[in-house]
Parts: sequence; structure tokens; C-alpha cells
Amino acid sequence: MQNARLGKTNESNVNLIPKVKKRSWQKTRKIFGVFAFFFGIVIVAIGLLFTHFVVMPGFKVLGYLENIQDNASLLLQDLSVKNIANIDTYLTNVQNELTKIDAEISKFEFLKTIDQTKGYYENFKTGSRILDRINTLIEYSIPKLKNILVATGFSTDRNSASVLGTLEEAGEDEESSISLILKEFPQYLELYRDIEPQIIGIFEEIAKIDTNHIPVLPGVDIAGKLGSVNDLGKEFPELSDKTVRFIEKVPQLLGSKDPSTFLVVMQNEAEMRSSGGILTAYGDITLNNGEISDEIKLEDTTNLQLYLWQLGVMMPHYNIHGQLYLMNSGCGASEARAQDVAMYPDLYESMMLFKDYYEIANFYNPGDFPSYDNIVILNFNFAKNLLGLVQPIIVEGFGEVTADTLFSFIKAETDNEDKYQAYDKDRKEIIGQISDAVKEKLFNLPYSDIPKIVDLIVKSFQARDLGLESTNPDMQAYFDEYGMSGRYAKDVKGDYFSLGEAQNCSLKLNQWVRNDVNHYVGIKEDGTVYREVKVKWRQPQIYNGIFYGQYDSTLRFAYRAWVRFIMPVDSYEINSDGFSRSGYLYYYPKSYYDETLNKEVSDNIVWFDHRRFDESDPIEKEEMNVSYELPSTINYINDGEYTLLLQKHPGKSSWETHYVTVRDIDGQTYTIETTLDRDKIVRFKDGVISVDNYDQSLDWLKTDIIDRLPFDKLQ
Repeated sequence: MQNARLGKTNESNVNLIPKVKKRSWQKTRKIFGVFAFFFGIVIVAIGLLFTHFVVMPGFKVLGYLENIQDNASLLLQDLSVKNIANIDTYLTNVQNELTKIDAEISKFEFLKTIDQTKGYYENFKTGSRILDRINTLIEYSIPKLKNILVATGFSTDRNSASVLGTLEEAGEDEESSISLILKEFPQYLELYRDIEPQIIGIFEEIAKIDTNHIPVLPGVDIAGKLGSVNDLGKEFPELSDKTVRFIEKVPQLLGSKDPSTFLVVMQNEAEMRSSGGILTAYGDITLNNGEISDEIKLEDTTNLQLYLWQLGVMMPHYNIHGQLYLMNSGCGASEARAQDVAMYPDLYESMMLFKDYYEIANFYNPGDFPSYDNIVILNFNFAKNLLGLVQPIIVEGFGEVTADTLFSFIKAETDNEDKYQAYDKDRKEIIGQISDAVKEKLFNLPYSDIPKIVDLIVKSFQARDLGLESTNPDMQAYFDEYGMSGRYAKDVKGDYFSLGEAQNCSLKLNQWVRNDVNHYVGIKEDGTVYREVKVKWRQPQIYNGIFYGQYDSTLRFAYRAWVRFIMPVDSYEINSDGFSRSGYLYYYPKSYYDETLNKEVSDNIVWFDHRRFDESDPIEKEEMNVSYELPSTINYINDGEYTLLLQKHPGKSSWETHYVTVRDIDGQTYTIETTLDRDKIVRFKDGVISVDNYDQSLDWLKTDIIDRLPFDKLQ
């Protein structure tokens, strides 16, 4: 019985279990359904709250920012026509929009009570502090800025301002936009130094924003934009200091307090010299408050030489080496004429040579040869590129000229034998008239063209199309620091090469003669280096009688040039085939140490028949080869790599290509090519060969400053 009851009991228990489980699951399902329903309501509620408190305010803030940008654009339009009549209105509008943004931020106060949203709240508090700092900056700086703008001639007349967004052109009698900035540059610089700490403080506040707690707005990458701002903020202190140090000398150069005088020396690379070209003209200009005081007047450099001969004084310099030989072979004399003293590819050294001639004339006749503060040397390529920014120009009495017609335009005037006699003082006057026309248009360019001007000037310094020297040691140190004096590197760790070329008595053949340079670098088992260099010249132009004074159909003006292979100090076993390449001139190559350059030199002359009379004639070519051993101080194994500094020849405007082939210890060869638009550094290590720009002391000015500023928003 007991067993039966037990068995029954067990059976009952077994039957009861499924029933209990069934009721439990149904109940659980109902509870889950209710929970899901309420959870959905909560999700919707959170979404609505997020939309109301985050998304909608976020879009409102974006709208307010767009309004700020619109007011800023109107302000920039007014500034471009030199008017600040509405500046207070625009800034009041900006401050009102900032206040609205602050009001939206205040709506997020509730977030500080929720653990999951405290991060957002801290970000919003930071945003509020940023707005306060911006307001403080505006209230502090704008009154000072207005005073400077009014002092530089900005108008407060509403009739010429962009009221309701309209833009009127400034009158022709008003000063140019660029001139007005230059005139009061010291005041702008002083104001910037004053507010720089406040700008840095704003960046520091922005850096405190936690990117993990930023509202996500559809179609708006707030975190990405914030990252870009923070990247700039990290760079800003150093970049700002670098910028201020760079421009602090500019007011002195522009004659902001006292007039700044320049001796201008122009080169013509159609007749190549080591510094870029024959010294074709000279003159003086004075900058006063950023403006050129008088008309630009330039004279033929032969007039300076003629005056020195008339004085009967001894010339301060003599021709050297290959140039001495060529000049004594029907091109001149032993003494170096003023127009021929550009004997070094280092612009500074050549300027110093010319300075010696000019200062003799200044001593005897300071009226016609005035003193100066600085020397600026420039070549035709710089002039052509500068004209390209403002072309076409109209030269009164002569007509229209563009960058492409500039050379023939000048040549037609200066070669006019019916108008000018030998040593005519006014023969190069046309260059000054062109310069005046360029100056007038250049100083009236809109602010939006400032990047083009800066890019041209920087590239011109890097290409040695432009160089500066100063009588002031501090200013000269400034020019040297930023690579503006055209110096050659004297102390170089590693291999070095430069080609110096100066043609003599070949008219203007460098209009067409071009050359390439091939380098062979052999690394030996012990790490020492053997070098070979081959230069190839070519002249593709077919003779045309229109090239009067530039291209002769006889061998009287065959292409001949003084050629220098410049290499590291203590290079040895220097061998050249220059003797066979010198033609009937029979100039024997010379090897020597040049103290001015602090380099070893292989000195040569190249001569070849340049003439082509029709298409069937082959392109005339010539080559020259030199080989040498590098000093033991240059060793691939000890140094861990091989480096070769290639210094650009002044005046060869981006058309001299260098090919470098390196043969390593294992006999493998690696080749790279580069066109010398500026100095380059070639590196070879562990089977990898590369080339990069050498002196980058001015690159940051464009990449870090100019390219980041919104010049495209300016008129």
C-alpha cells in the first residue's frame, strides 16, 4: 500500500511539473511583453528627449554659426574696399549669435545629474567658456583694430560699404589694399603680439573637449572638425612664434619708420654667368611705408663700367681661370668688367664683387650712385614670373606686353640702333618703365592673390632667381637664416656637387642651350666612394635671321663656356676631358681648392659648333666628363648612408635635370632623377634611393600659414 501510495504520489508529482512550468512561461511572456512595451516607450522618450535637448539645439547652433560666417563674409567684403562703416553692426550680430549659442548650451544643465551624460555636460561647460573667451577677444581687439584701420585710410562712409551685402569697387584715387597693410604693418604686428595669449587660451580650452562625449548630428562630422582644430592648436604656439620672428624684420625692410633703400641688380640669363646671367642693368629704389617712392629707373651696367674707366681707377677685380682665358681670347681683357663679375654661383659672393665696383662710383659721385641699405639681385625669370601675376600690362608709348613677349619686347627696344648709341644712358630705360607698370598693377591686386605673390617670392629665393644682401649685420643674418641671400652651403657632411657655367662671347645662346648632368656613385667594399660626372649640352634651335644679336650663323660666336665641377673639400685623383672639349681654345683643365666656396674645383672650358640651319641637321651636342675620389671622411659604412647635396645653378630655371646612379657594395645599381628647381638632397641606404628638397627654411610659410588662411574668401 505504501509503495503504491508512494508510486501514486510520484506519478502525481510528475504530472504536476509540466503544468507549473506552462503557467510560469505564460506569465513570463506576459511580463516580458509588458517590459518590452515600456522599454520601447522609454527608448522613444529618450529619443525624443535627445532630439529636443541635443539634436534640435545642435542644428540651431549650426544655424547660428552660419549666421556668424555670413557676417564675417560681409565684413571681409567691406575690408576689401577699405570700408569699416558696418564693422560694429557685424560684430554685434556675431556676439548676438554667440549669446544664442550660449543659451542653447545652458539647456544641457540637466545632463550633469546623470552619470552617463556628465561627460557631455562638461563639454558644454567648456563650450561656454570658449564663447566667453571669444567675446572677450572681440571686445578687446576690435576697437584697437578699428583705430589702426582708420589710420591707414579705411573709410567709415556707409555709401561705399557692403550694406545689405552689396560690394562696390574702391575709387582709383585710393591707396591699394596691400599698400595700406604695409604702411601700418608695425601696428598690426603689435596688436597681434598683444592678443596672441588670448588666442592660445582659446585653443587650450578647445583641447579640453572630450571627443568621446560629442553629440552625433546627422551629416555633421563634429569630432572630425574638432580634431583638425586641435591639431592646429597644438602647432599654434610654435607656429605663431615662428611667424612673428619671421615678419618682425619686415617693417624695417618696408621703410615703416625710416625709408629703406635698395640697390637693384638685374641679370640676363640668356647670356649665362655663374650667378645666373650677365649683370645687365642696375638702379636704386626707395621704400617708404611699404610703397616705392619714385619711378623705377634702371641703367645699363656698362654705363657704370664706362664711368669707372673715365675715372681712371684700377678695377677692383680680375677675371679668373676659365673666364680669364676666354676674355683674353677676344671677349674682353684681364680686368673684370662690372657686368662680368658675377663669377660665383653663390649669389651673395657675386653681389659682394659687384658692390666693390658700385662703391667706387658712389665715393666719387654719390648723386648718380646713391648709397643703399640693401642689395637685391634678380634675373629675367623672376621678372617674367612676376609679370605673369599681373599680365597683360600697358607700357605707355610702347604697347602691351605679357610674360611670353617680355624678352622680345625688351630686346626690340634696347637693340634699336637708330635710337640708341653705344653706352647710351637711357638704353635700358624700358626695363624701368616695365617695372613701373608691373608695380602699379601688383600693388592693386586683391587680398585673395596674396598666396600667389608669397608662392612666387618663396620659390624665387629657393631657385636663386632672387637674392638679398644687407649692410646691416642683423638684417643679413635674417636673410641667411631663411635662405634669402642665395648662399651656397660651405660646410657639408656627405657628398656635394654643383655645376658652375658662364658662357662668354656667345651672344644670347642660353635662350636655347640646355644641359643635363649624369652622376655615377661607386661604393667600394671598404665604404669609400668613387665618383664620375658627365654633363651633356644640346642646342636644338634652328637658325633664323630674326634672332639678331642672339644667334650667329658663323663660328665667331660659337658656344663657349667656363665650366666648373664643384665637389667636396679634399676630393682627389680629379681627372677631366676638358682639354679635348675646349676646341681650338686649348684650355687646359685646372684642379684647385676654392677658398670662397670652400670646395675642390675642376675648372674647364667647353666649346662646340651650336649652329643648325634646318630640320635635317642633327641637334648640336657636346659633353664633358670628370672623375674623382671622395675624401676618406665620406664613407658609406661608417656614415650608415650615402648623401649627395645638389645645389641649383642660379639662372637655370627648372630645366637642369640630374640623374644619379648608385652602385652599392654588392654591385647592385639604383637610379633616380630630379630636376633642380631648387637645391636637392639625394639619400641612399640599404637599397633605397630617394631625393628631397634640401633647404626648407621657407616652406612652412606657404604650407603652414598661407595655405591655411581663407584668402579665397577675400576680394
